[in-house]
Amino acid sequence: MTRACRPGYMVQGVDDGSFLAPGHDGDVRFVQLLSQACAFDDPAAAFDAATDHFDGRAVIQQVWVPEE
Repeated sequence: MTRACRPGYMVQGVDDGSFLAPGHDGDVRFVQLLSQACAFDDPAAAFDAATDHFDGRAVIQQVWVPEE
């Protein structure tokens, strides 16, 4: 059985290696584990988040996210 996947975009800071994840109040928090991070649906949103939270010093990596 195959599962459908969609593209997602992970954002990781280059200085400390932290990833972005959703916070409790709709804000963004920093996590150290990839398993706790959240993939962005849109590459433009990932770029904006990298600019806002890492001052542009981040890597954006495309990943495949299984659809529920």
